[in-house]
Amino acid sequence: MNNGRQSAPSGSSQKMLTVTFDIADPLEKELYMYIHQKTDNFSNLAKHLLFAWRHGYQKGSGNQSPKIPDPITKKNEIRNSGLPFG
Repeated sequence: MNNGRQSAPSGSSQKMLTVTFDIADPLEKELYMYIHQKTDNFSNLAKHLLFAWRHGYQKGSGNQSPKIPDPITKKNEIRNSGLPFG
């Protein structure tokens, strides 16, 4: 099972997590394209968003059971979240 965690080269203190985007999903494709247009440092963006979420500047999902909204609802939630996705 691949949980998105990869080890950095031997002797390194760095750890790597991967993110996949399903290009067949219109929302995920839009996010993928936006990232490529807006930043050349996705790692830095992800770290800043995680920091904001960790410190309560952004709402997270917490321990709630996951809901799978329709793509339009999901898209509107992301747009209204305050995140830099449009």
